[in-house]
Amino acid sequence: MTKMSILMMGCAGIAAASGIVAASPAADVDQTEIDTAEVAASPEAGANGVNGFGHIVLSNTNLCVQPSGNFDGAPLELHGCSSSLLQNWLLSSLPGTADFRIFNQAGNLCIYNNSEPTQNGGSVVLGGCTIFGTTRPVSNAQWHPSSQAGFATFESKILRSPGFCIDVPGGNAFDGARLQMFRCNGTPAQVFIIQ
Repeated sequence: MTKMSILMMGCAGIAAASGIVAASPAADVDQTEIDTAEVAASPEAGANGVNGFGHIVLSNTNLCVQPSGNFDGAPLELHGCSSSLLQNWLLSSLPGTADFRIFNQAGNLCIYNNSEPTQNGGSVVLGGCTIFGTTRPVSNAQWHPSSQAGFATFESKILRSPGFCIDVPGGNAFDGARLQMFRCNGTPAQVFIIQ
C-alpha cells in the first residue's frame, strides 16, 4: 500500500467518524429520500411525535399504521403500536396548499394512493414522494388530513379521483389488517389519531 493510499484511507475514516459523509449521487436515484433541510424547514416539524415523527393510530384501538415492509410498493397495514421506525410518520406541508406528504421514517417513502383511478378497495402503499427526477410532489402522495393533530381522516388528493380516504375494510380492525382507499364517509374505519 502506498503512503498516498494510507493517507486517503485515514482521511476517509476521519470524515466518517466525525459524521461528514458525502452523499452518493446514485444514492437517491428515485428522488424519494427526505432532505433534512426540507424536514427542518417544515412548519409542522415537531407537531407530532419526537422530532416531528409520530404514530398514526386507528381511533379506539392500539393499532398503528405501518407498511408490510421497508420497500417501494409495500402495502399499509395495522399492527400493534411499538417503537418500530416503520410506525413513525411525519406530516410535511406542501407550500401554498392545505395538503401534506406523509413520510415514513424507516424508508423515506410516503403514503401513496396506488389506485388509479381511485376506487373503493384500491390499494394504499409506501411509494415515491416526488415525480421521478424532480422535487415536485406526485399527487398520489398528497393527502389532506382533516386535522393536523388529534383525530383525523386522510383524504387522497390524487388529481383525477378526489373524495377517497384511507380506510379499514369493513371497519374490521385487527393486527395485520391491510388498509384500502374508500369513498370518504367519516366512519370510525377512517378516523385515525395523529400522535
